Amino acid sequence: MHRDLKLEALEKYIHKQAYYLLLSVLAGMEEEKTTMRRSFIKSLIEKEALIFGDFKLKSGRKSPYFFNIGNLSQGSFVNVLGRQYAESIQNEFGSQSEGDTVLFGPAYKGIPLVTATAMVLGWEMAYDRKEEKEHGEGGRLCGSDLDGREVILIDDVLTAGTAVRHSAELIEEAGGKLKGVVLAFDRQEKVDKHSGFSATQKLQEDLDVAVESLACMDDLLDYLLNTSEGEEALPDQQVKRMLRYRERYGVRAA
Repeated sequence: MHRDLKLEALEKYIHKQAYYLLLSVLAGMEEEKTTMRRSFIKSLIEKEALIFGDFKLKSGRKSPYFFNIGNLSQGSFVNVLGRQYAESIQNEFGSQSEGDTVLFGPAYKGIPLVTATAMVLGWEMAYDRKEEKEHGEGGRLCGSDLDGREVILIDDVLTAGTAVRHSAELIEEAGGKLKGVVLAFDRQEKVDKHSGFSATQKLQEDLDVAVESLACMDDLLDYLLNTSEGEEALPDQQVKRMLRYRERYGVRAA
C-alpha cells in the first residue's frame, strides 16, 4: 500500500513536470514566432513593401499605410519569402506527400509567390489568367490539374477578401477543393462598417477553410509601438493615425 502511494505521487510529479515543460516549450515557440514576425515587418518596411502616407484602397477607404508586395523585386528576398510561405504551410496544414496538394497563386502577384513556394516544397502549382485564353490550349488556368485535388491558395494581402473569393470559385469550377489560404499580410479590417467581423474571419466562416498570414496589422502596430529610438521609427503623429485607423476599421485577432 505504501509503495502504491509512492508510485502515485511519482506519477503526479512526472505529469506536473511534463506539463510545465510543455508550457515552457509553447512559450518558447510563441516567442520565436513573434521574433520572426517582427523581423518580417522590419524587412517589409526597409524594402518599402509597407509604406506610409495617404492611400485610397479598392474598398474606398483612405488608409495611412499601403502594402505592395510588388516592391519585393530582389530575387534573394523572393526566395526568402517562398521559404516563409512554405514554413507556414507546413506548420498550419501539415507536410504533404508529393501529389496530395496543389498550390495556387492568383494573377498577377500570386504567380511569383506560388512559384517561389512550390520551388521550396517541391509541390505542384497552378495559377490563373486575368482573361480566358482563346487560342492555343485556351482556358483560364495554367499548371497542374486541380480536379479532385486539395488546393492551398497563396496571395499577397487581404483587405476585403474579394480576390480570394474569386479564386475559390475558379478552384471549385476546376474540380478542386480549397483547403486553406496563406497570405503575406492580413490588414485585419472589418468587412463593412456594420460588421464586427474581419474579412479573414468572414472568409473562414463562408469558405470553411483556415486563413493564415505571415504578418498582420497587430504585428505592424506592435513593431511601430515598440521600435527603439535607435531604429528608423515613424513620427508619433503617423503612428497615431495608424491607431485611429485601426480603431475605426480594425478587428483584433481572436
